Amino acid sequence: MAAPVISMGAASNTQAWIEILQSERPLFEKARACQQLGEAGTSEAVPALAALLNHDMLSVYARTGLERIPGPEAAAALRDALATTQGTLKIGVIQSVAALCDEEAVPALSGLTRGSDAAVASAAMLALGRIASDQAVTFVMQALTSGPPEHRPDAAAACLLAAQHQLSQKKAESAAALYDAVLKAKVPASYHIGATRGAILSRTQDRIAFLVKQLRSQDPAIRDVAILTVRQNPSEAFADALNAEIQNAPAGLQSKMIGALIDCHNAQSLPIIRAKAVSEEAQVRMAALNVLSRIGGPDDAPTLIKVLLDNQGPEEVSLAMSILEQIGGPETDAMILKALSSATTSSVRIELIRLLGKRSATSATDELLHQAGDPDQAVSIAALQALRSLASPEDLPRLIWLTRQCTVESVRDAAANAVYSVCKDHPPVGPSGALILKALKAANVTAEKQAWIRVLSLLGYSDALPFMTATLQDADPDLVQSTISSLGRWPDPSPINALFQVVESHANATVRSRALVAVLQLATRAADQTLTDHDDLLAWFQRAGKAVQSVQEKRLLISGLGRVNHVESVRMLSSYLDDADVKAEAVYAIVNAAGPLAKGPDYKTVEAVLKKIPAVQDPRLRDQIAGLERDIKATRARLDNE
Repeated sequence: MAAPVISMGAASNTQAWIEILQSERPLFEKARACQQLGEAGTSEAVPALAALLNHDMLSVYARTGLERIPGPEAAAALRDALATTQGTLKIGVIQSVAALCDEEAVPALSGLTRGSDAAVASAAMLALGRIASDQAVTFVMQALTSGPPEHRPDAAAACLLAAQHQLSQKKAESAAALYDAVLKAKVPASYHIGATRGAILSRTQDRIAFLVKQLRSQDPAIRDVAILTVRQNPSEAFADALNAEIQNAPAGLQSKMIGALIDCHNAQSLPIIRAKAVSEEAQVRMAALNVLSRIGGPDDAPTLIKVLLDNQGPEEVSLAMSILEQIGGPETDAMILKALSSATTSSVRIELIRLLGKRSATSATDELLHQAGDPDQAVSIAALQALRSLASPEDLPRLIWLTRQCTVESVRDAAANAVYSVCKDHPPVGPSGALILKALKAANVTAEKQAWIRVLSLLGYSDALPFMTATLQDADPDLVQSTISSLGRWPDPSPINALFQVVESHANATVRSRALVAVLQLATRAADQTLTDHDDLLAWFQRAGKAVQSVQEKRLLISGLGRVNHVESVRMLSSYLDDADVKAEAVYAIVNAAGPLAKGPDYKTVEAVLKKIPAVQDPRLRDQIAGLERDIKATRARLDNE
């Protein structure tokens, strides 16, 4: 039979639950009754609950109920049980007495601390610490200072509990006395560590002097807890103490104290942190930089720049760079520029150049153009990379001049990329394209011509196209092939007919193949971006299809056709179902191209092609084919009814 469900708070309900406790009902119902009495019972339930305190299984439920019943009766019942329970049951009762902070239980608990059962004695001592009445505090203090040595650890723990209670009650002097007693006692170090924080915070007269003493302790654990206390309880006085102690502390301790300044600092802390950021000790420098990354500001820029100039280590440089990136203002840009102009090592100059780029420091353009002409290739490339985002169209003549002067391919590529970025980011491209075309026409070196053709192709500068297509007939095979590749990147299909002429008439097979790849790239891009209609696309793919030979060429053709939702595209793709090298690609392309067609008048052609597809392993592809077949069936039914 289930326990009755009753409303909470009524005295009549208390009696109903008492009857369950005194009956032969199952244990789980009695446990539930104990819980309900704790939630809604009255003092009438105390005797019934007290009767269960010696029950092996129900004692914990009975204690929980008694702890929650208001009034002195429950506390008295638990006190009485201190004399009638044994072992773990007695320990449970002791814990309940402590939970109620029953000061009347102090004499009985004091007596239990002297008993032969060590576990009971320990529980009683801790309970006295939790109760923390004057009588209890006196007892645990005496136990700590003059009691048996074997009881001192428990007494120390009780003193810490009592001190915490006293501190919460604003009884700082009493709390400090307890903490000090633990610190002086011969107990394991963990208790001293536990007492240190409270001993600092509970002091009202000599708090800072005591803190300093802990910071200078020979015990690293004590120093650490003192630093943690400062971080968790920041104040002006604590910050002053840290500022003073940092100056003469060993490097390892300095680092920890500096770290504490993140949470506990004042106006006097920042000059100290800046000085430590250029210390001779690496760990001290890193600690200071970490603090500056959290609490620093524009005034720290000179210190951070000095870190870069000193080039102490990659971690410090990286951290200083990341901080400087976040510090705004033209003043900081000016300081970085000044440092760049005076820096002597390549690695430092490169970092400063990158920093200017990340800061979007447009005021640095002239200096970066100067650095771009540096004989050191790494410096030059870094400057050119920064100019990609910082230079403006007004800087194009100098960038073009720099590109023309380059004799190293990597530097020339970086310069050409900078030219392209400036043109792309500052439309219209007409005036800029005209400058580049002029440079192309004046170029005498193949590598320079290749660079300008690549840039003009990426920009899609139409006025340059006649000159570039004429280059396809140049005697230099390297220039022809690179021009073909560049034209394949043109943003629209404009060069496609010129490339088809190469495909269909050039004497060199390698050149023809490269031109065909470029054609397929242009046609596929046009299909993706709907730059032309299906008729033109199909004409291009059909024309290209006559020239494809290699597997790569076939795959490019198939990929492009799969983007064209036209019945002729599906027919062309079906011819590759018997080609083992590209059969799988053809199936995917057919399914992609046939989607809209299965719902229109060309559904029969799609159906015929689908029947040619061999067994498919890919479950997703099978599902797509099945979907097409359902669409075809629905289309047939719809058209038959029209």
